[in-house]
Amino acid sequence: MTSNSAPIFSIDQVIKAVGGVLIAGAAENTVYGVSTDSRQVEKGNIFIALQGENFDGHGFVHKAVEKGVASVIISNEALLDLKKVDKAVSVIKASDTLQALGDLAHNYRQRFSLPVIGLNRVFGQDDHKGNDGNYYWTKKNYSENGRKFKQFDRDCRRQYFA
Repeated sequence: MTSNSAPIFSIDQVIKAVGGVLIAGAAENTVYGVSTDSRQVEKGNIFIALQGENFDGHGFVHKAVEKGVASVIISNEALLDLKKVDKAVSVIKASDTLQALGDLAHNYRQRFSLPVIGLNRVFGQDDHKGNDGNYYWTKKNYSENGRKFKQFDRDCRRQYFA
């Protein structure tokens, strides 16, 4: 996400949105952007440590911190050595990080009074048909988590959400 389209949250707003608790670090940070992938995290982002069947984002928190995140959301501090996390990074504990992602997306969506347009495709989730009749792969994969995450990919100048 670029800084001009990234959502901006104070740590207090994040804590209230996700029903979390600040367990370490700075309480006065500002977050610019949201990421669940430590490989794509940018300086100033909030990194949300999602857990799945084959991965656990808690194992990538330190990589995200090294890249300059302002905050992280975790659900299990036992999986993280808080002593190794920079004191400037806000560490927020939520009961469920996937729910926290959805709650933060919902909070961000509530900032706008734009109409929502629902679109549905049958052929494939990650492709679209161009004017020339060919199918093209889209830039991002919006899977189960992506529907929540896509809420953050908004530009304040738009006239509707799709």
